[in-house]
Amino acid sequence: MKAMGAKGHKRLVDEINITPLTDVFLVLLIIMMVVAPMLKMTRTEIIPPVVNGGSPIEKVRLVVEITRDGRYFVDGDETNPANLATVMHDKSAAFTDKDVIIQADRLTKSGAVLKVFDAAREAQFETMTVAVETLSKQRSDELDTKAAS
Repeated sequence: MKAMGAKGHKRLVDEINITPLTDVFLVLLIIMMVVAPMLKMTRTEIIPPVVNGGSPIEKVRLVVEITRDGRYFVDGDETNPANLATVMHDKSAAFTDKDVIIQADRLTKSGAVLKVFDAAREAQFETMTVAVETLSKQRSDELDTKAAS
């Protein structure tokens, strides 16, 4: 680029005009400030990972199963959610460990799982474990059959 000097002499201007670059960055910044809050998403469901191994659940602990429609089964027997803590406390006498395993379906709402955590705390359980496997098709059918009868 060339510019005219004060006395009519031509001189070379080797500076970069950063005004257009600054304008582009400011526009991108404003776009990101507007779009970023819209990208924030909250999850209300628990979708546990699929595990291709591991050891089976032993029957030395109390098992609470939750179906996707929010029904609770404490050690295989369907239980009313209002009486969950009482039933868990009564059944804990048969087990040596004060541990509970929570086994929920993949599509179970997180509120149903949290209700079991609260009931376990109220029933004075020491350890709570959430199983990462989903209910098998056969076990899900068995629970549905028990609930229907």
